[in-house]
Amino acid sequence: MPSRLMPSRLTPSRLMPNGLGSVGIHLLRIIGLLLSAFVNPVFAQDININLAKLPVGAESKDKGVYVELAKAIQKHYQGGEVTYEIYPFGRSINNVTTGYADMHMPFPRSQKAGKLLAKMGLEYTDVVLNKVSFALYYRTDNYRVQQWVDNQFPVSGLNDLQVLTQQQMLIFFDDYPLAGGTCLPCMVKMVNARRVDGLIFAAKDVDSIVDKEGFNELKSVFFMNLSGSPVFRTDEKGKVVNRKVSDILRKLQANGRLAEIFRPYTDYYIGRFGDKAL
Repeated sequence: MPSRLMPSRLTPSRLMPNGLGSVGIHLLRIIGLLLSAFVNPVFAQDININLAKLPVGAESKDKGVYVELAKAIQKHYQGGEVTYEIYPFGRSINNVTTGYADMHMPFPRSQKAGKLLAKMGLEYTDVVLNKVSFALYYRTDNYRVQQWVDNQFPVSGLNDLQVLTQQQMLIFFDDYPLAGGTCLPCMVKMVNARRVDGLIFAAKDVDSIVDKEGFNELKSVFFMNLSGSPVFRTDEKGKVVNRKVSDILRKLQANGRLAEIFRPYTDYYIGRFGDKAL
């Protein structure tokens, strides 16, 4: 007689109504948890960097010191993809606040700016990338501006002058009543055409425009230094990205790569303004 077979533990009589055994159900739960972790934005591995479009800083996808920094972050980041895009300064910041991007750079550091960032749901990393020397540009025949310079830039001296900076930079000049613009090359041309009295902005960026346009009637003097850092959202995902990118930046500082990337800025400003640029 054929041997009597015992019912298999996986016979239909032992299956759950959906056709899966208890072990299968347990595995599906584990898989579901893993998938939810990757879908949850807090655990997302990809990082989108937005760079402010600036001469020298980020001129194109392949040219600029901040482009080189974004590429260095790409090289050292593990666990996902790092992409970067270039936008006008204001739009770049807005992309981070709305969640389209994960970080923006550069953003100058100051207490007043830090408070503004907090209101926008943004924060600095604790890593300082570099110092940028800002200069005042004006025509050599503008004696009213020259008098303001000779008097060491008193705030009251701007009452009869119109001096521009980029719109997003206004918060970094404290009590100085500057006017804001959005197009840096346009503002340089306005100074040269005597439509405004002066422009205060990052010297290397403006110098490249002055040289390109051949504006020989413009002169410049050192105004102040500003330090720059990336900014991130303060939500849970933003803090995760901040921590991961900041760790990479500290490694780049330690191995000298960060200083190497920004050497075109550092050497230039020291050459232009000496110890004032340090």
